[in-house]
Amino acid sequence: MNTPKSIPVVDEYFDTRRSLKDGSYPIKIKVYNPTTQEKRFYNSGIRMSQTEYDLSTSTKRLSLELRTKRETLEAIKAKARNAIQSLPAFGFKPFEEQFLAKKEIRQGNAPNSVQEAFQQKIVAMMKEERISTAQGYEQTLKSLSKFARTTKRASLEKTLFADIDVDWLQAYQKHMIQNENRTTNTVGIYLRNLRTLFNERISNKKLDRELYPFGKYKYQIPATRNVKKALDPELLSKLYKARPISPYQSKAKDFFLLSFLLNGINVKDLLQLRHKDYQEDRITFVRSKTKNTTKTHQQPIIASVSESAKEIIAKYQTTPMGKDDYLFPILSKEDSPVQIHNKSKAFTRFIDQHVKALAWELGIEEKVSYLSARHSFATAAIRSGASMELIQTSLGHSNIKTTQNYFAGFGNDTHDDLAKTIEKILTV
Repeated sequence: MNTPKSIPVVDEYFDTRRSLKDGSYPIKIKVYNPTTQEKRFYNSGIRMSQTEYDLSTSTKRLSLELRTKRETLEAIKAKARNAIQSLPAFGFKPFEEQFLAKKEIRQGNAPNSVQEAFQQKIVAMMKEERISTAQGYEQTLKSLSKFARTTKRASLEKTLFADIDVDWLQAYQKHMIQNENRTTNTVGIYLRNLRTLFNERISNKKLDRELYPFGKYKYQIPATRNVKKALDPELLSKLYKARPISPYQSKAKDFFLLSFLLNGINVKDLLQLRHKDYQEDRITFVRSKTKNTTKTHQQPIIASVSESAKEIIAKYQTTPMGKDDYLFPILSKEDSPVQIHNKSKAFTRFIDQHVKALAWELGIEEKVSYLSARHSFATAAIRSGASMELIQTSLGHSNIKTTQNYFAGFGNDTHDDLAKTIEKILTV
């Protein structure tokens, strides 16, 4: 083993000699051998601007993307130190064989450890401005890490994909339900994220398919589904005719109804509508959820604007200085993707809070939230006789199975209506 005097020093090197095209600089791993006074540098695959690097080394309050980069960098340095410690005597050649073989991220390949894979995925989602997805992977990483730590397993930093088998997954599910009091639905959400990384690694030929722990006769992720009940027409009409007792309730009610009237548009897409999207009794937009993921198949959604919808829009729309200005005064052109995400979430909570209060005052016992408007639109479309394909296009689903899942989650009355319609064919 290395003696204390001969143990090389591992550090990071912020290489500002030449900036990259986007103005950032690469961060390298520096290994210095005090015995020979030789030092070598290894690309970490991470880059930051000068401001980002200064922040990452001076404060603990970092953005999700910057914190992930810092954690990834620390994990790479830890790997280098572990590689050094594992050698009977240090030499750069055996060190590189050990270190570079483990640190696949250096060559742009799929990362080796489970932790690295999650960190890389989070950074990628942030770059695509898929903030909710990035946060979902971050929550999954925290949950899996806590499980490994609590049950005294190897940390995710040292856990390889090949180390996660059926027993590991079953133990995680049992721990989450019995010790963390989490639902099977939560377990399913987290493990689907892990399964995605397994599939990506197999697709990149970095993992043998025989090591895949999911599927028939292996570990099956709990298949739970939230029942997606829409509001009955009678209750929708009751909300429409209701007289709110405060300006907050009035605003929440208006935007709830506007979503219902505009193909069940979600909050983020509604708030990002621009004046140029509203032309000739039509609103045309591309779902923000798919803008950066299916660039070659961006199917625009077209929503006809009814008179009721026009009245709501006129009540809240901004006075445009240009066609690119937002239709509603909730977002600003200067907002970053993270700020847009946070403002959309906050506005959703605002609507949910006040629509729920309004529904309670009306004696509506069903759970009412902004999401109810989307499912209510889908239900109304089905009841009107619209085809599944038309509903799929109206909702902006890339896969018709997603639309079918909406239908599968409707209440029994919807299925009863369908059965009666089918029966009428025989009695005409």
